[in-house]
Amino acid sequence: MKKLSLASAGIALCVSLAQAQLTEGAWGISPGITYSPGGTSRPIEVFFAPISNLRLDGYLLISTYSNSTTYTTVGLLVGADYYLWHVESVASFIGGNLGFGSTSGPGGTTSFLINPEFGADYFLSPRFSINGTLGLGLAAGSTTTFNTQTGLHITWWLK
Repeated sequence: MKKLSLASAGIALCVSLAQAQLTEGAWGISPGITYSPGGTSRPIEVFFAPISNLRLDGYLLISTYSNSTTYTTVGLLVGADYYLWHVESVASFIGGNLGFGSTSGPGGTTSFLINPEFGADYFLSPRFSINGTLGLGLAAGSTTTFNTQTGLHITWWLK
């Protein structure tokens, strides 16, 4: 009985270690929410993993900001995340994205967006993960803004 328990624990450990790794050729879709001072963003991202430690993404970003006036920004971005290490069901990454955003409201503008980030995925199963990110945001247009960002995403991996 003890040997059966040890064998089961070993198999469970191997399965959990395999869950934290990207699969080459995997696709994913990830809705999320990102908080920054003054507003929230709701990105919808699509991922592709050309190799086991690199994730390429493209996404649509919708942000709402409310100070004395409400502003809405819609953006299209592309990016990449490089996975640094994997431990059991956790995988950390560094990366970033860039793109363009258009802000509506008084004095609306079009901006170039740059967002470097650091984050980690927690794989609930081989097909689902939750990730958190910490990043910086730079929007350069008629006015330039710089902020910090935190995000939470749920990813469905289509393998």
